[in-house]
Amino acid sequence: MLFNTLLVIILSVSGALSEEGWGVTYTPERICALKESSIGMNCTYSYPTSHTVQKTFWFIHWNKAQEPEDLSQDPEYSHRVEYLGNKHSDCTFRINQLRKNDSKTYRFRFLTASDKYTGDPGVTLEVTDLQVMVNPDTVKEGQSVRLNCSTTCTLTGSPAFIWYRDGSPLPFTDQSHQFTARNEDAGRYSCAVKGYELHSPAVTLNVICVLSQSGWGVTYTPERICALKGSSVDMSCTYSYPTSHTVQKTFWFIHWNKPQEHEDLSQTPEYSDRVEYLGNKNSDCTFRIKHLRETDSKTYKFRFLTDCDRGKYTGEPGVTLAITDLQVMVNPNSVTEGQSVRLNCSTTCTLTGSPAFIWYRDGSPLSFTDQSHQFTASSEDAGRYSCAVKGYELHSPAVALNVRYRPKSTSVAVSPSGEIVEGSSMTLTCSSDANPPVQNYTWVKKNDTGVWQAGSGQSLNFSNFGSWNRGQYYCEAQNRLGAQNASALLVTVQGGQSLIAAAAVGVAAILALVFLGVVCLRYVVVNESVCSHSSVNYCMSDLDS
Repeated sequence: MLFNTLLVIILSVSGALSEEGWGVTYTPERICALKESSIGMNCTYSYPTSHTVQKTFWFIHWNKAQEPEDLSQDPEYSHRVEYLGNKHSDCTFRINQLRKNDSKTYRFRFLTASDKYTGDPGVTLEVTDLQVMVNPDTVKEGQSVRLNCSTTCTLTGSPAFIWYRDGSPLPFTDQSHQFTARNEDAGRYSCAVKGYELHSPAVTLNVICVLSQSGWGVTYTPERICALKGSSVDMSCTYSYPTSHTVQKTFWFIHWNKPQEHEDLSQTPEYSDRVEYLGNKNSDCTFRIKHLRETDSKTYKFRFLTDCDRGKYTGEPGVTLAITDLQVMVNPNSVTEGQSVRLNCSTTCTLTGSPAFIWYRDGSPLSFTDQSHQFTASSEDAGRYSCAVKGYELHSPAVALNVRYRPKSTSVAVSPSGEIVEGSSMTLTCSSDANPPVQNYTWVKKNDTGVWQAGSGQSLNFSNFGSWNRGQYYCEAQNRLGAQNASALLVTVQGGQSLIAAAAVGVAAILALVFLGVVCLRYVVVNESVCSHSSVNYCMSDLDS
């Protein structure tokens, strides 16, 4: 009996039991896992069918003098381990939230009613974190760089890696990656393993820019612009740079204090609400200025900065902008009818784009559209001239053209109108259009006894009109440029005689009427005058004929 007990103890300690069928298999026997991840240790075990398993556990330490310590009872592991197996054949074991000090050898042990067995050699676990290795960490453009997501052991399962530059994922998934450095490759690199949360600390790659001397340029079309005050202007612009560079900033400026970077016009109080960058960070650098002022007459230049420290470029010579208003020039501004006049919508520079002009006289548009217009002046051309450019709101101040001309449209009017009774009062008034105004009015009377001057002044007054006053009257209007006669007005009177006197007068009147009819007919045919006959007779004719 003592011998049998001693034999059992020896077999239990050595693990070499007398019966066959005892065994533990670990798959795999070595595991490399990420810190903070979870790992399952796959394990199967066997024993003679005559035995019944009573207890299973995993352990790391074993003081041979006593039974090994079950990890599920160890304060360092108890809340992180889980036995996934059973009491038949599966002894799989999981450890969660791995720590670097979990790097140990783990073994499975099971106890039956009469025997105990420990599986050797166990599972050797190595816990690793991730470290990015950049070799070299400072390179020039075009040099080779190797990135390595370094671990202290080879991760089990050949996982895929994820790479990041400045927090943005990159397309390659190898643990080690080699490439030729460009400017845009500079940044802070980190790595992770797909499916796991752990990220490595970021490591910086510095790429020294190799500044190319070719491929840089800015083109302004055109380089000189003349624009109207109050309008908007677009400065068309294109630019180029070496393909190895990436544009990071674009702006336009006018002032450059050499020790400092140029001042971006969009940040300048005088321009910030009036400028707009219409370009992009590829090739278009078009720029717009709105609500132009005369103080905007300057030279504007485009500048762009790339990802290369020395990759900064300013386009020369820039765009020279001249701002102009509109002024009407009338030459001469005072003429005599028939003389030549030139109008010019004057600008301080030649407007870009050859625009059409709009001319106004006294606010009404005129038919010609040239910037300069010459014509022969007539009295109708007098007025205040202004100009504008088609499509723009700006109008010039108005300038007067004075046209001098001799009297025209001279005519005689009678007051009161209607019948003139003998002994009544009557006024003849002469009117005429002239510039300068009429200086002298002369009245002429004509009847069958002759022609003579009847008076002067614009009006001819009769206080007691009688038969001796009848006849043809006309006026002559005169200024310093000439004179014009009005068409004649035939004035007769209805008398108040007795019947005998009336009969005598009547015979004479009949003869006078016949004569007057012949005269009026003559003037109607020759001068297209109009003769009317009522109780008072007026006959308009041209006595100069």
